[in-house]
Amino acid sequence: TFLMSPFFTWIRRLQFPLAIIIFTYYALLPGNQVHLVYSDKITHFAGNATLYLSAWVALGGRYRLILLISLLVPYSLFIELCQFFSPGRSVDIKDMVANICGLWMGFCVAYLLEKLSVWMGFGPNFNFSKTVQLT
Repeated sequence: TFLMSPFFTWIRRLQFPLAIIIFTYYALLPGNQVHLVYSDKITHFAGNATLYLSAWVALGGRYRLILLISLLVPYSLFIELCQFFSPGRSVDIKDMVANICGLWMGFCVAYLLEKLSVWMGFGPNFNFSKTVQLT
């Protein structure tokens, strides 16, 4: 099936480095170029939740969820600290809290999706060759 194809595997894996590039770019834009539709804190929260889910999808469940968060928290905090060097931007502890909360939300969503997939029979030993046939 398409989901098991090498092409889809490459798409799944390459989307995370692309997400990191986009996330870093927008996080370090000079302040006068940042035009937010939502609150700054909502943007930090949603961006980090999306970043976590992107990593989870890219790695295909091969790593424990807690390991992902332990790798992404330092990255997220580092990017926030780098805003000190971006004109018109500043380091904000509230942004750091929003970042960490967003990563934890991504963790919770991934955890629930993993539990749901096991409950529905798509667990780690799920056989993609089984299909539902409509008669």
